[in-house]
Amino acid sequence: AQAVATGKPVSPPLKHERAVYDAAFSPDGRRVVTASDDSMARVWDAATGDPVYPPLRHDSLVLAVAFSPDRKQVVTVNALQDAATLWDVVTGQEQTVLRHEDQVMSLAFAPRGRILAVGLWTGDIQLWIAAANSRAGLKLTGHRYPIFALRFSPNGDTLATASFEGPARLWDVASGQE
Repeated sequence: AQAVATGKPVSPPLKHERAVYDAAFSPDGRRVVTASDDSMARVWDAATGDPVYPPLRHDSLVLAVAFSPDRKQVVTVNALQDAATLWDVVTGQEQTVLRHEDQVMSLAFAPRGRILAVGLWTGDIQLWIAAANSRAGLKLTGHRYPIFALRFSPNGDTLATASFEGPARLWDVASGQE
C-alpha cells in the first residue's frame, strides 16, 4: 500500500508466490484481500502488511476478490470453477459456494445490503442475495463477451459492467434494465 500524500509505503509489500490479479480493501480500511495466480487469496492487516490468517486455498488461480459491506465475509473467484466462494473474515473458513452456469470472471458487492453481482464468461451478470445464499432473481444480459469488471454506484442503485466487446453498460439494479 502507498500513502497518497507522500508516495511512501505504509506497510511492507503484500507478497504472493506468483502474480496478483486483484486486491480490495475492507470497508473500514483495516484489511486488504488479494487474489493470486498461486491459487490463494490472502487477507492482510493493512497497517502492518501481516497476514491475518493462513491463505484461502483454491484449486487454481484466483481471479477476483471483494469484502462484503459488513466486513464479515470475503468472496473469491477460482478460475476453474463455475462458482464464487464466501469466506468468514474472522476465521478464514469457507462458508458458502455460489454455483453458476458458466465460469465466473468478476464480482462486486453492493455498498449497502447483501447483493453480490457476479460477471460470467458468457457476458451475463447474475445478482445474488449473499446472506440468503440465493439468486436475487435478476440476470442481466446484453454483453456478448466475458465480464471483466463490475462496480456499483456509491448508493448501490446502478451497476457498471465492462467486457472486451467495447462499451461499458450501466444497469438499474432494481429493475435489471440497461
